[in-house]
Amino acid sequence: MDVTEELKRLRQKVTGCDLAVFADIGASMVLSVAHDGQVAQEDMDALVQAAKAALDSDLATDAAKLFDDNDGQQTTVTVSTPDEVRLFLRSAARPAEALVLLCRADIDLAAAIHTAREVLEQIAASNVDVGGEGA
Repeated sequence: MDVTEELKRLRQKVTGCDLAVFADIGASMVLSVAHDGQVAQEDMDALVQAAKAALDSDLATDAAKLFDDNDGQQTTVTVSTPDEVRLFLRSAARPAEALVLLCRADIDLAAAIHTAREVLEQIAASNVDVGGEGA
């Protein structure tokens, strides 16, 4: 499976998605990305760090327990501002892997989360290893 192509398809399906990043949040590493134009590596790294904080911090773990979400692991976090929505989704099958989406504020949030979750689980099921090669 070509993860970058999957991320491109995800962006096509989610109108208003400007950036999709597949990351190993355990290693704080960008594994694949799809976007238009230029995005600085530092900006993508910052998004991965934000995903790690949103999904793996003590606060995230406490919130997941409070809401009984996936045995204490936060799996989906949204951060909204008047201008953008950031989605952080952890893979249920491979908890170190996550998708980060940077979208316009007017997206269909439920559809975006559903589509991103499907893509993330397809990537996990394909046995693509961290290096991007098929297992």
